[in-house]
Order: sequence, then C-alpha cells, then structure tokens
Amino acid sequence: MIEHRQHGLVGTIAVFFKYGIESHRDEIGYVIGLPWRGRGYATAAVQALTAMQFETRPQLVRMEAWVYAHNPASKRVLEKAGYATEGYCRSCYLKNGQLLDAWLLARLRGDR
Repeated sequence: MIEHRQHGLVGTIAVFFKYGIESHRDEIGYVIGLPWRGRGYATAAVQALTAMQFETRPQLVRMEAWVYAHNPASKRVLEKAGYATEGYCRSCYLKNGQLLDAWLLARLRGDR
C-alpha cells in the first residue's frame, strides 16, 4: 500500500516474482488513485521499493516495468525513479479486446 499521513491509502505497489524468487530479475507495478496523481507519490514509492529489493535480495540484478504506450505519465514516474527505457513492444498486451503497445523500462543494481 502507498499511504499518506493525512489522506490514507493513495495507491498500491508490488513486486512480481515472474521468474521465481531466486531469479536475477523482477517486475514492479503500481497504481495511484486519480485524485493523488502528479504529486510524487508513485515516484517515491518506486524509488523506495526498488532500493529495498536491491538491498535485501543479493541475487537481484534487474528490476523491470512495462508501461502502456498511452500512459506517458507512468513512464515519466519510472524515468524519475532511475529506470531507463529499453524498448517499445507493439501489440504487446490484449486488454478489453484491444491490442496495446507498451514500453519496457528497467533499472539495474549499479544504475544511479
């Protein structure tokens, strides 16, 4: 959960162990409630969770995130948190019967 002292729950964030708990890479995802977007909560949460993952999991080399192409704000969140754009995947996701393009971003353990 992403909480604010005054406002309570403003969003959620999670790490997905898509490749197993012992893998060298994981995926991060987050959602911020509409009234709370654009206030830096997502960036702070991504920075904190990414740092925690690298600190507590010595085998972890890489954190990945996928962002729908129609969501540039989410891409900016990751870039501000130190993630680099690595690629663009056409028709990568099928959502509500529609094929969607997506950006792949990643942060490596040694990135600053």
